[in-house]
Amino acid sequence: MAVFRQKGRNIWQIRLWIPQLGRVRSLSSGTSDKLRAKEMELRLRREIRQDRRLRRLKEIFREVFGEEEVAGGLLLDEAWERYRGLPELNISPGELRRRKHHWRRFVEWMHDRHPTVRYLHEVDSATALEFADWLRPRCRTGKTFNNIKVNVGCVFSALLMRAGMSRNPFRGVPNAPTTDSVEQRAFTDAEIVRILDACRGTEYFGAVLTALYTGLRYKDIAFLCWDQVTDDALRLKPSKTRRHGVEVVIPLHRRLREYLDGQPRSSRYVFPGLAEDYEKHPRKSRFSEILDRAEIDADHGRVTFHSLRHTFRTRMAAAGVPQDIAMRLGGWRDARTAERYNHDLTGLRRAIDALE
Repeated sequence: MAVFRQKGRNIWQIRLWIPQLGRVRSLSSGTSDKLRAKEMELRLRREIRQDRRLRRLKEIFREVFGEEEVAGGLLLDEAWERYRGLPELNISPGELRRRKHHWRRFVEWMHDRHPTVRYLHEVDSATALEFADWLRPRCRTGKTFNNIKVNVGCVFSALLMRAGMSRNPFRGVPNAPTTDSVEQRAFTDAEIVRILDACRGTEYFGAVLTALYTGLRYKDIAFLCWDQVTDDALRLKPSKTRRHGVEVVIPLHRRLREYLDGQPRSSRYVFPGLAEDYEKHPRKSRFSEILDRAEIDADHGRVTFHSLRHTFRTRMAAAGVPQDIAMRLGGWRDARTAERYNHDLTGLRRAIDALE
């Protein structure tokens, strides 16, 4: 398929085999008009077939896309402004902020380690690997490292590969091993007591209570609004499944209702401090400090705030809550995923105890 459009995107992409480079390139047409994109694709194919000189590719792409200069000539310090202005860029404001932060981190590293490299196309795969070696021990988890690597690579892909002139140098950088959130474990009752003691008197105390009795993710708790809290339940669409229109209604547990009744309603958010922290550092919370004070080993990412969601599902299973009810409360759409959050061993223990 020469012209295609990614799911959820309006801009048409052009897929071309470029003999001069010996590989396939996917380029953004910069337009949501399919006919216009097809015209650009046909012209590119014709021009590439007629002129097989590599040096002419630069002029061909400039003529078709109407660019005053190709991306390969961009200065590292100017790359972000060009990337942010791309017409096909369709990402959320939060993701754009994270990508900007990660890109600036890479540029600062380049200025420090390779001050003579000024242009985007001068960054090669060896430099990308060197940056990865420097970055990996500075990331708390493999997921953080992979996110930074992908975000920096996206800027290269959009600016360099868009013109079909260069290859993303981060494509060959291997991913770091990660621990998926569904592979985490639940907290024990004793650990929950220590966690609540460690964060008593702070907003995290209420956040932990909310997670324990609702199963909500950290982002949804940080941005929980008072208008989502009624006298008898929480009603909201979790951010992770909002695009699917999944709404959850979670009756308020007595202990959580007592806590909320004692909180001032001077802000839009139930936990204004957490909301402010999340806006500044969306991928970082202070829960690791609470785990340290509670003397709980994070075990390389197997224990995080998200483990409270595992605890919520596990406690429901131990209480004999039917799976369909548990899925409605937790907002799970897939029974297999919901069960991966269930770490209750009550049934297994009964089976073993039944042996003679």
